[in-house]
Amino acid sequence: MKVHSKLVDKLSILKEIYPINGAIQIGVNESIVNRCIDLNIEKVFFVEADGKVVDKLKPKIQHRDWLIREKVVAKDNQERSFYYANNPKHNGLVEIESLKKYWRNLKIAHVNSVKTVNLDELMASLKQNANWLTIDCLPAVEVLKGYVDRLSELDVIVIKAILDKPDDSLLNSTVSEADDFLATFGFESISIDDDLNPNIGHVIYIRKHQSKEPNSLVSQDVFNTLEQKYKQLVENTANQNKTIEAQQFDLQNSLEAQEKLNILLEEMQTALEEKIAEVERLEQVRQENQTCSKQLALLATNKLSLEEKIATVEFNLDDLKVENSRLNKVVTDLSLENTELKKQLESSYKVAEQLSSQNQTLSQLAENQQKMFSSLENNIVNKFQTGLLNSVKQIESYIGVQNYLETGNLAMDYHGWPISSDIALFLLNKIERNNYDLIIEFGSGTSTLLFAKALKNKQQHKLQNSAPRLESVEVLNDNTPGKYLDLPKQIVTFEHNKKYFEKTMTSLTDAGVNELVDLIHAPLVDCRVNGQDFLYYSCESMLNQLKHVFAGRVAKVLVLIDGPPAKTGPLARLPGVPLLLNYLANHQLDIVLDDFNRQEEKDIVQSWKKVFDDRFISYEEEEVMCEKGAYFCRINP
Repeated sequence: MKVHSKLVDKLSILKEIYPINGAIQIGVNESIVNRCIDLNIEKVFFVEADGKVVDKLKPKIQHRDWLIREKVVAKDNQERSFYYANNPKHNGLVEIESLKKYWRNLKIAHVNSVKTVNLDELMASLKQNANWLTIDCLPAVEVLKGYVDRLSELDVIVIKAILDKPDDSLLNSTVSEADDFLATFGFESISIDDDLNPNIGHVIYIRKHQSKEPNSLVSQDVFNTLEQKYKQLVENTANQNKTIEAQQFDLQNSLEAQEKLNILLEEMQTALEEKIAEVERLEQVRQENQTCSKQLALLATNKLSLEEKIATVEFNLDDLKVENSRLNKVVTDLSLENTELKKQLESSYKVAEQLSSQNQTLSQLAENQQKMFSSLENNIVNKFQTGLLNSVKQIESYIGVQNYLETGNLAMDYHGWPISSDIALFLLNKIERNNYDLIIEFGSGTSTLLFAKALKNKQQHKLQNSAPRLESVEVLNDNTPGKYLDLPKQIVTFEHNKKYFEKTMTSLTDAGVNELVDLIHAPLVDCRVNGQDFLYYSCESMLNQLKHVFAGRVAKVLVLIDGPPAKTGPLARLPGVPLLLNYLANHQLDIVLDDFNRQEEKDIVQSWKKVFDDRFISYEEEEVMCEKGAYFCRINP
């Protein structure tokens, strides 16, 4: 027997008082669709933010005069943050942290930017009319504020609301806010039904209808009518239950009688099967007797035939003895021939041994020749590569001399330990095409000077499309107020080696770009990532500061991971991305990993991808074809 909730019973009674000409349902699941079917609503317009739910429900409603759209409804048409929780039923525009007071185990999965739509404009564009509105999501009051021009068309409104007092973190979500807002449009609450959570409920509002006397309302009469019909419905349901129980009792008696009859039939069936088996056994014995009789007759016939054959064999026995003597002579001749063949075979074995020895000698000669060819090939390749590198070095040296004669500055070196010129050009293109708020480097050197000069060049040319620097903001950390000013420098570089730290600092100072770089001496410290131990830069304090600087905003950050060196341990560069995600996961991160031609770097990228998937982080990737190979990926594209 199907049991209705109190909410469905009250809506059924309200339907008789306020017939449904059309219904709007914001927030949909299979249970709500079934509720609309039970209420026998002819025209329903469903709105749901989750595309998977929409695809799942389309087959169920396609044969009805119903519409469903994948939209996020709010007061205004604008870009908003949409929060995804570990329980999909709580996905929405309300921050997950604000809902934890009602669901303690609720956690945020990820956040996406979505475009919201005004319900008034959405209904107008679809040319839909309705006199019932149900909002089964939070914040319901914000959805109502986007429908003010057409609230006068509604008779019944049902919303999901928080029954607590208003809270700044849960604006437009509480029942008191809904009461105040809808009262100004002539609606009043007639019922509140608790949800599974006692702090959450469904509230029913109906339009006040004025009586003949001034300032007199009949909504209480409507409510009394609802209560009376509800009690009558409960009484009818109880009577139906008694009738069903009586029918169940009669049915039980019938089933018991049927069970006894089945047992009797099974016993008769068993006895009949035993009789049939006995008849089949007797028939089998009869058939076996007939077969034996036929076999005896056949044996008698065969006996006569055998006696005739024995007589014939005895007659031919003398001929066989003569033939046997002849065969003995043939056997003797074959034995002599076999002895001769054995001698020939032994001679063949000796020849085979000689050929095998010669074959081993030839194999050794071939192997020596192959080693000689391999050595020759390696020498040729090494000389070619050495000559090619020398040529490239000569060209770079020539360019460096020309640059020194023209500007007085020595050109940067792009071979050996520093980044290669092709990856340098790739990074410059990224800087020119993207207005990065910050550049982070793990490992300093040629790239640091390259980044600083590129930024200084952009400043000198005063590009009109440069993104403005982010302003200072107030942030909260562990419930303690604090203020972090925006970064004074646009490049943050971590270097563990004191020698290279000083060398890079000298290069930046000589080039007059040190004011753009926050070069940090970050010695390698123990670091544990995904259950593995590493030595990595002591960078977490600075990353935490960056987290607070960009709190509440989405920054564009370029990250170059070119350290620490592989000799510091297996997968030495792996911790960089997990550490970044611990502090800057909500920002757009353009990550570049150098030396991707090495297998170790390919294994590092596979580990990063697993981290992205485990954290539900979207990303785009590409492999950069260059001298040492490089990997590029954009997080939160």
